[in-house]
Amino acid sequence: MYERRDILTCEGLGIALREARRVAGLSQHDAAALAGTTRPTISSAERGQGGLSVRTLLSLLDAYGCALRIGAHREDEAHLSVLSDAVSATPLVPRCPATR
Repeated sequence: MYERRDILTCEGLGIALREARRVAGLSQHDAAALAGTTRPTISSAERGQGGLSVRTLLSLLDAYGCALRIGAHREDEAHLSVLSDAVSATPLVPRCPATR
């Protein structure tokens, strides 16, 4: 099972993506085919080099059976969490000021 983690850097995202791909039992080549991208794109993302489009990130997470949740890390900062479907589905609710 893949556990919830806070991701605050490109390097952290890369580590999480690599772990999620491995837990899903996929090679970089297979993941690229499922997500409609290339193996070098997967490799670059897993090394934390950034440049991954949101569309490709969401496609990869879907291929890995994971979801992206965005929530408040601190009152003035946002963070990203990669969660497996097997993890509690309790949503993260950001603390945002009310808009008028």
